[in-house]
Amino acid sequence: MKKIVVVIVLFLSFVLATNLQAKKEEVVKGHGSVSIPPFGISFDASYDARLDTLVPGYKVINVLVENTSFNILGFDPKKDQWSIVMAGSKKAIPAIHNLRSQQPKIWSALPDRIREIVGYPLVLPIGGKEVIDIFVPDKYDLSAFNEIRVSIYSLQTRFDILVTQ
Repeated sequence: MKKIVVVIVLFLSFVLATNLQAKKEEVVKGHGSVSIPPFGISFDASYDARLDTLVPGYKVINVLVENTSFNILGFDPKKDQWSIVMAGSKKAIPAIHNLRSQQPKIWSALPDRIREIVGYPLVLPIGGKEVIDIFVPDKYDLSAFNEIRVSIYSLQTRFDILVTQ
């Protein structure tokens, strides 16, 4: 009986340790347009004030994601997280990446063509490039934004990317 209890305790310890390690998110720092080894993906971002009226109440930042790895990159609209950081600050400002679920009233009011453009992708194929639009409340002056942070759930990794404006 003692042997069974010991085996069960060891098994549960292993499972808990594995789950804790699996949920620990790695943070990787990089620069815009530079592929990040070993992931084989790169990010770059830009802000254009001409798009400030595209989505009421929000300013748009366009993020180019390129997948040069040998794996399909999966995105999760509910579990991925995006934010930006202003120059001279360490505080992240949360951004919305999926208007469909995060702001359904605004999403439903957008014209069909705009919805096609700003919809959040589910996958990025091998060799693919995709512009992902993220939305920051219009109260922020984005002229000083110089970093994006994205936590990609499928990779269990947060990428902190310095971008040039």
